[in-house]
Amino acid sequence: MKDILFLGSLHDDPGDKERLTASIKRALQRYDCLPHFIAFEWAKSTYEAGVKKRRALFFELKETHPNLPEDFCRLYAEALAHEPDVYGELLHETNVIWMLEGRSRDDVFTGNGPLIEEAMISAKKNNLASWLLPKIPECRNLTIDELLRRTTVAYLSESERLESQREGALEISRSIETGRDLYMFNRIQNTFAESPKQEEMWAAVIVGTAHLAGAPGSLFSLCEENFQTVSRIWSHEQEITS
Repeated sequence: MKDILFLGSLHDDPGDKERLTASIKRALQRYDCLPHFIAFEWAKSTYEAGVKKRRALFFELKETHPNLPEDFCRLYAEALAHEPDVYGELLHETNVIWMLEGRSRDDVFTGNGPLIEEAMISAKKNNLASWLLPKIPECRNLTIDELLRRTTVAYLSESERLESQREGALEISRSIETGRDLYMFNRIQNTFAESPKQEEMWAAVIVGTAHLAGAPGSLFSLCEENFQTVSRIWSHEQEITS
């Protein structure tokens, strides 16, 4: 049996890491063993570059958004490339699949490093200024706790919206067209192909929530077509409490 559990991630939500951590803990209890591997929507080099950029991003956000609480700027910056953080905290003995390793558009080691890093930071800043803050126009008058709560509500509402159009989410179309989802699928398929044929195993795959769409060519759809047991937990379905 090859059981694949997809966990949707909201890349910019400061509360996403806590939900992912709780969801992985529940999965470990459910399967009563470590996953055969855990797969992330990152190249390792790009993740490591993102970790190094968190502090600089924090100071830039403080300067650019002086009306935001400093703690919020810190937490938002620390969410940069946050998903693989859970590996070191929970699954350090598990095989890791960096699904975008070697892909020129996503791996800073392939010669496009400065451009990839710049795009990663720019997307983070633009999502804050152009997407999140307009949804919370009164943010300067909120406590840090209320601001974080409103932030999580905004992101989880986006997850619910994506689920409602899961079979044809436009947000995933560009990734499918450029072969990004197929590239990640091939990494998963090759890993299983190299595994013992008769062994029962499960794998955790953490990707942006849009990749959970059932649109033809999405990562979830490709896995569902080629593996017997594939399940998904959307971001808004993940609970922090155990």
